[in-house]
Amino acid sequence: MVYKTKRHNPLAISLDSSIEDFFTKAPEKTQWFTDLLDHSLKGAAYNAVDYLDKIDPLSESQLKAIFPNATPTQMQDPLTTVTKGRLHDNVRRDPSTQRGLLVLIQFLLGKEINTVIDVNRKFANEQRKKAELDAISNNEQYLDILEDISNRDEEVGLYQRLSELVFSAEAFGRSVQVKKYDKKGYPCELIPLASTRLGRVWVDRKNWHFLGVEYLDYPRNNRILLAKDIIHHEVNDFHITPNSRYFGMPSIESSMSIGERNRSANEIAVPEIMKRMFAPIMLVKTMTKSEAKLTEIRDKWKAGKTLFINDDITAEAVPLQHDLQKMIEAVREGSKDIYRGLTIPLVVAFQDEQNRATGEGAMIQWYESALEFKRRQLNNVLWQQWYKPQLEQIFKDNEINKIAQQGGVMNYLLERATNPQEITLPFKVKLEFSNIKTTGFLDTAAAVAQFHDRQLLTGDMARNEAGLGKYNNEMAEYEQMKIQNNSMMDSLYPNPDQQGGFNVGSTPSLTGQSSFDNKMQSRSSLPTRSPSAADEDEY
Repeated sequence: MVYKTKRHNPLAISLDSSIEDFFTKAPEKTQWFTDLLDHSLKGAAYNAVDYLDKIDPLSESQLKAIFPNATPTQMQDPLTTVTKGRLHDNVRRDPSTQRGLLVLIQFLLGKEINTVIDVNRKFANEQRKKAELDAISNNEQYLDILEDISNRDEEVGLYQRLSELVFSAEAFGRSVQVKKYDKKGYPCELIPLASTRLGRVWVDRKNWHFLGVEYLDYPRNNRILLAKDIIHHEVNDFHITPNSRYFGMPSIESSMSIGERNRSANEIAVPEIMKRMFAPIMLVKTMTKSEAKLTEIRDKWKAGKTLFINDDITAEAVPLQHDLQKMIEAVREGSKDIYRGLTIPLVVAFQDEQNRATGEGAMIQWYESALEFKRRQLNNVLWQQWYKPQLEQIFKDNEINKIAQQGGVMNYLLERATNPQEITLPFKVKLEFSNIKTTGFLDTAAAVAQFHDRQLLTGDMARNEAGLGKYNNEMAEYEQMKIQNNSMMDSLYPNPDQQGGFNVGSTPSLTGQSSFDNKMQSRSSLPTRSPSAADEDEY
């Protein structure tokens, strides 16, 4: 800025988007995070305006009356309020973090999930296990129970609830859903809670068994939820930080700073660079002595607009030194690191990273390692906290109904009250996941066709594996019609010599033969073609 005397005020131009400023900015926080920090700094408890109406929580005195050895863990929470806010904002505003969690859930739960019966103990070999499983699967009473549980899962919307359960656990280390019960005492609804509002964990100080967890949006005196009334899922629950068991470790915590870096680039740096590419910073020099002229220039000066004014003015554009391509590449590499942190193969999000063969190999390895590990953990959580209580309730009710028919209900209840015994369950219930297919139809069909040509698969099995099982009935009718036509032609021409040595009704048998065999039949390592009936006639 240049002026002749000290009495002249310089023309003030805002430089809040200069290089020194916008590279030190931080991504904007969500309103929830801002409010949470305000409440924490003021030292006030952050509670919901309307207390949640889910199930009656307990106070500390009520919990200790039920479990005399109940005690809260010494660790409040491995995640501080600031860390929870950073994770929260990354999930909501960083596209790679959000999309990575969604992809992980989609492939973890698969195309569909089914409730199946499983054995409840170990066996010496697979034959004995299979025999036990066959006996359970052929029991009509057990099948009725399985149907009852499966229908309850459908009414609860278990697939959606599991998606929410896994998403919150992967993002914040643990997640909780509250059970609501019907009049018969069976769960009829699952209500997700916000993982960021979970508080202390209560355990049995003698055996460290999980007893309950606090939810901070309940009233201060009554905020403990019992373990039997919730599903409490923790991921990566390794006892690294002292007394941190049952808190878990978020899968996105290790890539939290990468998400914030990408957000800074996407929300601040890249928009500023793109804006300065067509509307650069201007250094304006004026020689005017008039305050009115200065005000007029300041008010009329707009970026990207041409300004003509009758005065001595010179303007110079200040170029912004940048390398936009390198910044975009840095964001891309950061996104890849986030996907790697979630164990997701890069071929899922970056199709140009791997060819088809290596990409399929990466997907198979993912299914067999990381996803299988997480599925086993999820099945163990659901068995202990969801299916096992239902089975115990079902068998208990069935036993009471049988005794009621004999008139000994009071004696049974009195015996159970004086000598409580655990109910022995004859089987387990688990979820069976269906993988999302990533192999193309042509690749699958070509492989299945080779197995079918070598008689390793029947026609129905081959069509089922290729996804064409819906045509099995039509193909069966076609084969039957072809057999009838051949029989009719054989009856019309019983003597092959009538047709010059060729039987019209016969069809050359190509069983066990493929086009690959025809080309390579000279090699002894491949199956050779067996002569057909027509060939024998020619010989």
